[in-house]
Amino acid sequence: MEPVVIIGAGPAGLASGASLKRLGVPFALLDRAGRAGGAFRHMDRSMKLLSPRRYVNLPYLCYPGDEQYPGIPDYGNYLEAYARHFELRPRSEEVSKVRRLSDGFEVQCVSGSALLCRFLVVATGQFGHPVWPEIQGLVKAKGNQEAPTILHARDWAGANAFAGRRILIIGAGISGVGIAEECARAGSPVMVSRRAKKVRLVPPRLLGRDILDWFRPLEFLPRAFFGSLCRRGVHAPAYDNGYCAFVKAGKIMEVPEVRQVEGRKVAFMDGGKREVDVIIAATGYRYETPFLPPEVRRMSGGHPMADECESPDWPGLFFVGAPCARRIDSEFLRGIASDAVRVAERIRGRLEA
Repeated sequence: MEPVVIIGAGPAGLASGASLKRLGVPFALLDRAGRAGGAFRHMDRSMKLLSPRRYVNLPYLCYPGDEQYPGIPDYGNYLEAYARHFELRPRSEEVSKVRRLSDGFEVQCVSGSALLCRFLVVATGQFGHPVWPEIQGLVKAKGNQEAPTILHARDWAGANAFAGRRILIIGAGISGVGIAEECARAGSPVMVSRRAKKVRLVPPRLLGRDILDWFRPLEFLPRAFFGSLCRRGVHAPAYDNGYCAFVKAGKIMEVPEVRQVEGRKVAFMDGGKREVDVIIAATGYRYETPFLPPEVRRMSGGHPMADECESPDWPGLFFVGAPCARRIDSEFLRGIASDAVRVAERIRGRLEA
């Protein structure tokens, strides 16, 4: 029986592995791709992290770059270097089911293999489960040669791939706004469909400091302070890195909610119609753990219920990188770094008890 099994080799899984290794706790690290990096291996290479460099360090090995906002390729390289530094070698396994035992867990894999462990750390992240909007005709249009190209923001490969094409972005959150700004800079005609009357934006900097510096102290408040935010999941406002100026200049057009997709024509809730060549669903992600049974309770947002990163239903089952697993920042890199260390310390303490 393994002392610990970690599921996922993205930032949360790597941070958990490094923290356990530093404490001398053996573990098995599983990842369906069998590689370190998680979602960062697939993200648009032109993107940058929204968090400043000081907030993206994982435990015991700082990000080495000197740019204020690390680029995705550089951060992906950091994760690979992090895995090499701590000799973290993910085993290529996709988990299909977890079963509770009297003294731990049985982790069953798609390959047919199974591992027994005392403690289980789920560090799978959210980017593996994109949310698609429920719009009439959208599913039918996917793959139809006479319909627009349809993709999720997760698969966005940069504005150059769609140069000169009419782009509609569904969703005005962080990814939707960021993609719209990128398209506007590249000169591609772009529309942003939103449900709300106004796009939620914050300036990236305030009084000479990154906006996150002003919000950071709030993240140390008890979870009860955030109430429904922790139940539904955190949906942070987008950063305005030129969005408002592009709208004012006519380079980004804001349109109402989409009602229906008919071929290349998109019908909106206000009765208007427009032809588009590309539809991008920037509708976010949902934290899902399909390998865990219903008895492991979830919050209304789909993420697992946790207290100090531990399931109240299955003691010994920990979550790193899940929304509000310990604090409001638990799903972000800065929260992952502190949660991974805390979980490793708790596991070692119980193994030694």
